Amino acid sequence: LERIPQVLLNGDREKRVPNTTSLSFMGIEAESIVLMLSEEGIAASSGAACSSDTPEPSHVLQAMGVPPSAIQGTVRFSLSRYSTGEEVDYVLERLPRIVEHLRSLSPLWPPED
Repeated sequence: LERIPQVLLNGDREKRVPNTTSLSFMGIEAESIVLMLSEEGIAASSGAACSSDTPEPSHVLQAMGVPPSAIQGTVRFSLSRYSTGEEVDYVLERLPRIVEHLRSLSPLWPPED
């Protein structure tokens, strides 16, 4: 993730569920990321689990202090006991390219200071 600028890891770095990661990508919509990940055979979800079926901003992410400008770009990745290191590497290999491509098309990128 160090290869992707303007990405937030949501939640505490240590006190967290070990199989789930929520990331907010500034300047792009989560639905676009999820769609492009799906085209690469990668499953992910937008927003928080308890609000992924509603277009409203996630109250969970708001309560966690995620900035409103970041909530719209939040993607959730979950692993199972069957997930492999190779699958994680596959995601980490493709994700920077996807984010870079979407940001090149986004009117929200680069963010205003």
